[in-house]
Amino acid sequence: MKAHFHFLLMLALIPGISAPARADKINFEDQILPILDASCFKCHSARSKKIKGDLRLDDLTAIRAKSRSDNLVFPHKPEKSTLYKRMVLPEGDEDLMPPSDGGKKLNSEQIALIKQWIEEGAQFGEWKRASAKEKLVASATETLNVADVVATAKRIDELINAGLDAKKLKPNELASDEVWGRRVYLDLIGRIPSYDELTAFTRASDPKRRVKLIDALLSSSGHTSTMFNYWCDTLRARDQLADNVRGDYYLNFIKTSVRDNTPYDRWVRELVNPKGDLTDEPAAGFYLRDQGNRFASVDNTSTVFLGTLIGCAQCHDHPYDKWTRKDYHQFAAWTSAVTDQRLVASMKMSKTQMESIKDTLEEEAAKRTSSQRKLI
Repeated sequence: MKAHFHFLLMLALIPGISAPARADKINFEDQILPILDASCFKCHSARSKKIKGDLRLDDLTAIRAKSRSDNLVFPHKPEKSTLYKRMVLPEGDEDLMPPSDGGKKLNSEQIALIKQWIEEGAQFGEWKRASAKEKLVASATETLNVADVVATAKRIDELINAGLDAKKLKPNELASDEVWGRRVYLDLIGRIPSYDELTAFTRASDPKRRVKLIDALLSSSGHTSTMFNYWCDTLRARDQLADNVRGDYYLNFIKTSVRDNTPYDRWVRELVNPKGDLTDEPAAGFYLRDQGNRFASVDNTSTVFLGTLIGCAQCHDHPYDKWTRKDYHQFAAWTSAVTDQRLVASMKMSKTQMESIKDTLEEEAAKRTSSQRKLI
């Protein structure tokens, strides 16, 4: 063993030759997590009464979210990773982590281990979180009748109040009629109330005036218009779809769905699984919006209906999220069977039809003047 060690040492001293690298990559759960537990979790985990810097290191979802926004962990580049940069600041720097009144001070070996882990790609393996992110509340096992809005709302208030009581906090005071009225107009119809509208509301003596105003605004054309604009923006709808396909059928479908308060689950099924002609199945406009650019459709579908951005994984594994390039293209394959029948039909033209079209085009070309040809 001693001779083997001396041999490796001699190799390391020869210019251009270095000792063999580690065969195994660093295991986050076995080697990095214990360091974070001892030095960081006091201030940056569910154990802390008030999580400092809005940073949690005990939950993978939180780490990835912070990495996307603040480069907390930048795979392969420790010099760009906030986690590592804060650990190597000079003594006395107010941004040094962990602080003197925080967790256990890191030694040089631990810092080097974290740096190597990031250089290797900052893999978390199967680890998800150090402990349960949130404790289950009683409602997890309750059976509620969601159709009974009043009872459901009351139960939600009870749970919120119980949480406030546990932290010795008081709920905010109810908003005044003036403030509440302005907010509800903005939320439901996208504008502030006029002087007459707000005055009529605040002077009404009906104890149910707030409920009645909400009902009136929800049934108004202003609410339909506001939600129509919102969904047109979200779905990127427009007057003309790809390949000059008319978009008015699709726009009317969106407006009708909003106006009729179509259940969301039924609406989504119609959008992602349309069958038929655009005039009979206007939801097909969802795919026709990006016909010929399937990846744009894939990115939009994941953003709108899954609430996640996967576009990065089109070319490489996502640096912060769990999406791999393979995952992305498997997801894209899900819509690979969606076809534009108009294009398919054009490809099935017979040779005779093609010759006829060719003759017609040649005749039209022969009639053009030199100036027309030059313009073209």
